[in-house]
Amino acid sequence: MFTVVCDNCKVDAFEGQEITCWNNKDFTEDVAIESGFIKDGDKHYCPECAYYDDEDQLRIITDNDSDR
Repeated sequence: MFTVVCDNCKVDAFEGQEITCWNNKDFTEDVAIESGFIKDGDKHYCPECAYYDDEDQLRIITDNDSDR
C-alpha cells in the first residue's frame, strides 16, 4: 500500500481522509498532486512547505522563512 508524505514536514497527504492509501504508487502520487502536493524528483512537498515563485522556481519553506 502507498501514501505520500511531505519530505519537509512529514505530514501525510491523506491524513484524516476516508481513504488513506492505495495499492498503486502512480495513482497515489496523482491524487496527492491533485490535492496540492508538489513532486520534485523523488521528493514530495505539501502546499504548506513548497511553492513556485514568480520565476517558476520551486521554493521550499523552512523554519527560517518568514513569508512567501
